[in-house]
Amino acid sequence: MPIVTITSDWNKNDWYLPKLKGSIYSYFHDLQAKEGVLLSDGDQAGAHLGRCEITVTDITHSVRPFDVAEACFILRNCYRDFPEGTIHLLAVDSEPSPEKPMAIVSSAGRYVVGINDGRFSLLFDKLPPLGFKLFPPDGFSTFAALEQFTEAVGIIMENTFGDKTVPCTLAGAGMERPVVMEDRILGRVIYIDSYGNAVTNISREIFAKHYTARTDSSREKPDFVIYVGGPYLKFRSVSRVYSDVPCGSELALFNSLGLLEIAVNNGNFSRVENIDTTAEVMIKFTA
Repeated sequence: MPIVTITSDWNKNDWYLPKLKGSIYSYFHDLQAKEGVLLSDGDQAGAHLGRCEITVTDITHSVRPFDVAEACFILRNCYRDFPEGTIHLLAVDSEPSPEKPMAIVSSAGRYVVGINDGRFSLLFDKLPPLGFKLFPPDGFSTFAALEQFTEAVGIIMENTFGDKTVPCTLAGAGMERPVVMEDRILGRVIYIDSYGNAVTNISREIFAKHYTARTDSSREKPDFVIYVGGPYLKFRSVSRVYSDVPCGSELALFNSLGLLEIAVNNGNFSRVENIDTTAEVMIKFTA
């Protein structure tokens, strides 16, 4: 059962999302006349129209306008949870141009369709060696992405890569990595979730490796201080769960993604401390 997901900054009140879904459904209504297709909406049960089925569903449409990094963070942490063969449409800042064409990329048995501007390097741990570039759309349109997303889904479903795409090298942007020094780890906030929790790019693995190395050298458990957004906001321990601290109290913990997160138990850390994705984070080991 092919699944198509959409990640965008379109807001469900706009017409962009239903127009894209309608375009994909119409494409497969035409296709099913010769091959047979089942169409369903992700939120509703479909009716059998043939031997194949396609489901179009949403990941999120609440990405901040043009924030490709935020969209990539969200998709990066869920695209592999969908079955192999799933097609993910990354529709943030998605209008193609000759310099930044639309491309299809395959990784871990899933497909991602988006602009080849470096965003794929934010999505994957290891950037695939090649993608498949779509030919430029005919004529001018202020919403050329609509046509190209629909075309890309058809290319994948019908396996017409050789006729309708050309292999291309994927642009690299490079995900910002923490800087590890002898007595500190320097990172930053990379995502604010819907609860106001500030997620950083410092992983449990990086912290544990540095912590263990300093333990081995000193034979004592090292002390550390986590500084967030400046010298005055400090954390001297890492909690296991939110409830380790009283309601309304701030804490640091490693979340389900294995990333250092700064939060308020039953509160909104970002709003309380005026923290956003420009905030720097430093873990300094003091012993």
